[in-house]
Amino acid sequence: MSTSTDIFKLFKEEKIKVTSTKKIFYNCYPYKASYRLRGSRYISVSEDFDKVVVSLYRYLKSYEREKYNNDILDKLRHFHSLYHSDLRYRFRSEGSSISIFALDVDHLQTLVFDLLKDYKSSIDLISIVDDKDYNDIMSGKEIMSKDTGFKYKVTLRNGWLGNNTVISSLASYLTALKESGDIRITKNLLYRLQKSNKYVQSGYFYVNDLRLIDMIHLIGPTLVRSVTEIKVNQ
Repeated sequence: MSTSTDIFKLFKEEKIKVTSTKKIFYNCYPYKASYRLRGSRYISVSEDFDKVVVSLYRYLKSYEREKYNNDILDKLRHFHSLYHSDLRYRFRSEGSSISIFALDVDHLQTLVFDLLKDYKSSIDLISIVDDKDYNDIMSGKEIMSKDTGFKYKVTLRNGWLGNNTVISSLASYLTALKESGDIRITKNLLYRLQKSNKYVQSGYFYVNDLRLIDMIHLIGPTLVRSVTEIKVNQ
């Protein structure tokens, strides 16, 4: 079985753009390959590729259709086939590109050098979790290069609450914790909470004592999206 270090070196040798990441995707995928792919958002329309082409052409203007020559459609057909047949991967279309997520490094290697070997020149970026960080990241920890002095990162949920009293109470509570030195939070986040009207914009702060989060749950049960343990890499 290959390691992340092995595959990283291999991508470098192949002159494929690759970077190390300290996060996982969709809470379980440590590897991502991003490809340039016109019409990528249509591959999920149907398992029948002819229906995909019909949907694509219905959207395109006449002069745009001319750009979709046989090579581009064959490429789209190849990714479409993989999307509907291989359950080892997860896909996400983003404009004129597609990201493919893998659970282990061998699946990533198979994807790039076997299943999509003819499209290496279309790769935008490969993202890989380092071997040294793998166990910590997969267990839910966040890797940081600098010590904040706090053990946990608390992320607030983004969304409409419909109750500005809840947001006002949250802002007052976090302000008091900041003044007492119990949390680390930016002035910008506090300002946005203080000025918000029934809508919470996602943000985060740092804390050592998880018991302080219990009060936030009482203020609003859905306010906290996640609590992540921090590990500092010196």
